[in-house]
Amino acid sequence: MGDFFRFKQFEVNQSSCGMKVTQDACAFGALVNRDIDPYSILDIGTGTGLLALMMAQKFENSLIDAIEINNEAYLQAVENVKNSEWNDRIKLIKTRVQDYAHSVKDSYQMVVANPPFFSQSLKSLNSNRREAFHDDSLSMEELAEAVQLVLADNGVFWLMMPPNEMDKSVDLNARKGLYLKEVIHVSHNMNKKEHMRFCSFSKHDLNRVIEDRVLIYRNLDNKWTESFNQLMEPYYL
Repeated sequence: MGDFFRFKQFEVNQSSCGMKVTQDACAFGALVNRDIDPYSILDIGTGTGLLALMMAQKFENSLIDAIEINNEAYLQAVENVKNSEWNDRIKLIKTRVQDYAHSVKDSYQMVVANPPFFSQSLKSLNSNRREAFHDDSLSMEELAEAVQLVLADNGVFWLMMPPNEMDKSVDLNARKGLYLKEVIHVSHNMNKKEHMRFCSFSKHDLNRVIEDRVLIYRNLDNKWTESFNQLMEPYYL
């Protein structure tokens, strides 16, 4: 991956803040469903702005608020959004989501989050990466409480986490009134176990998972799977 991730309609500069755009984040943005056409979206922890930009491309009528606490990432996101064709629909906010959730008056039809999820792993010496990948600044419980406050009654919350962390989050979210709706198990190839999980939640207890599916990036010959190619085709050059 170079300094830029190039998409059909925009490019994401990731060089200045030490936070890399990942394959998982791109797949997550592409998989967020089209079942609804949300007019309001909140991106929690936008980093360099990738998910906010992907949401703007996918949902043409939406207004997107994107929160980021890390100053260098926030400044990079400002540049990336400014250079995109959707800069009139994306608002960047430098704040803690814990504070924002108690101050915002309107609710969101969709919330997306790629949060700091490595709560028990060895911390990086790089302060930007440490904020991006650990839950010191945003715990699972704080995230769930914030989403419960800002999500519309008929809204959907999309979350990306490794499997072990997601298991904990599903239980915690349910205790906060956010119920599992869809699960996508993500693997690098057919011989590897899932390394990431994408899940959606709603405020209504459906007592079952609506859909449970698998996304595999590569075949055994190390070529992209047809399903992954089709998923990303609207975005990549």
